[in-house]
Amino acid sequence: MGHRGPEKNRDIEMQKKDSDPYRRYDEFLRKRLAAMIAAAGYTQQALADAIGVQRYRIHRLLSGDNIVIDASLTCAIAQACGQPPHVLYDHNIDLTNDGLTGVASIDRMLRDAYNDTSPTGLDSLKKYAATDYRVLNARYHTAPPDIGHLLVDVEPALQMVLVGVSEAANGKLPAVQRGLQLKDEMTINALAAEQTKTYKQFVLADAELIDELVWVQYTVDEYYETTRHSSSRRRLVDLLVLEHPIHKYRSNGRLKPRIRRRSWRLIKEPPGQQFPFATDWIGFQ
Repeated sequence: MGHRGPEKNRDIEMQKKDSDPYRRYDEFLRKRLAAMIAAAGYTQQALADAIGVQRYRIHRLLSGDNIVIDASLTCAIAQACGQPPHVLYDHNIDLTNDGLTGVASIDRMLRDAYNDTSPTGLDSLKKYAATDYRVLNARYHTAPPDIGHLLVDVEPALQMVLVGVSEAANGKLPAVQRGLQLKDEMTINALAAEQTKTYKQFVLADAELIDELVWVQYTVDEYYETTRHSSSRRRLVDLLVLEHPIHKYRSNGRLKPRIRRRSWRLIKEPPGQQFPFATDWIGFQ
């Protein structure tokens, strides 16, 4: 039998590396990062541009050339992909199946905007608001004076789509629906949070495209600032109108989605399963 010499030594070294738990964990993270980046529709160059680094840093991270995984870089990548960093470490979360709209840029926007923890609940969403952003709700036309004077008119055509054809047909809505500008929505939410001493945690549940609308389902948990205990939980649905037609986001992955109109509705829970509804977030049920 021939003597294997250097080849045998290489095999031994490979076995040592394969049995190293730290190396296996690094490989696990790199595979998770690659899956997250692919699901978000980024090339290495586009991702590098999005987070402001040189492409070689992305390449080295994914190829395993880095001896130590850069935690700040992985967090920046997760944020650019619209994901909270902790999902990288949870093998129960499938990063290859986004389950959302299938349009990468829109999905990144939704993951970022609707996974938010802040007093207003809008700190992430405001980054995606168009200059003419308006938020609507079917009950705004009966708003109390302290909110009513902030409402501005919204085009009737969008009213029919966003607020509901049935309500308009039954005469439950005025001819012109009214909505809030972003700055006023944030001010109202901030004041409500200050009064109740709470902050909000948004968690995205699902999303899909309905013609030119983006349908979003999510939960909003409120927590007391001092005790961190939950004060309420609500399930809501938003309908979004974006700045451009959906096909433009499909064909141009670098086109940033911006929200022009957002209509929200509370999902009513079955009897006996209702959660308390705090006087927050524009103050309506």
